[in-house]
Amino acid sequence: MDYTIQLDELKSGMEEAEIRRYQKVIGESGRTWLYAIQPNAGDNIYVSASPYELETDYNGFRGFSGSTLKFVLKDDSILELKAPWHSNSESLFEDTGIDLRDQHLTFVVIGLGIESDNYKETITDVIYKDSKPHVGLFEWGKLYAQELANQFKQRVVCYTRTAGGSSTEWILPKEQVNGNK
Repeated sequence: MDYTIQLDELKSGMEEAEIRRYQKVIGESGRTWLYAIQPNAGDNIYVSASPYELETDYNGFRGFSGSTLKFVLKDDSILELKAPWHSNSESLFEDTGIDLRDQHLTFVVIGLGIESDNYKETITDVIYKDSKPHVGLFEWGKLYAQELANQFKQRVVCYTRTAGGSSTEWILPKEQVNGNK
């Protein structure tokens, strides 16, 4: 069986940020963190800009090109943040201890090959395909692809689609522990 990758619609990062409700927390760094109140909370995490980022004239140091975003909080109040960054569950965990690393919406297809033709990619000889997107670890597809590459003793291709986009990569088999190959 083959799977043809569908092109995703373009999304506005600002709109994606402002359409949700958030829980606010202050990290050990003193920065303000927001995470969406939804089953896949790990997909929508934002962090305030640092004082250095706000003070510099270089826009490369400002999230959302320095724009001010309005976030609706759990209590219906509005928090305005200038130049926040879209962040990730690992960074949130490191600064706050809040663990959302297993709360990402993913869709995974793993196959033995890939073909490209006129802006269309097809995963060939599919050995695993999610029936629908599900919430779990952000990297779970890559981890499972590694298991399959080891099991089949050959490289596999892993396609992952998340709320933030998609990626396709080859996963090579690794040698087994204790000298077994």
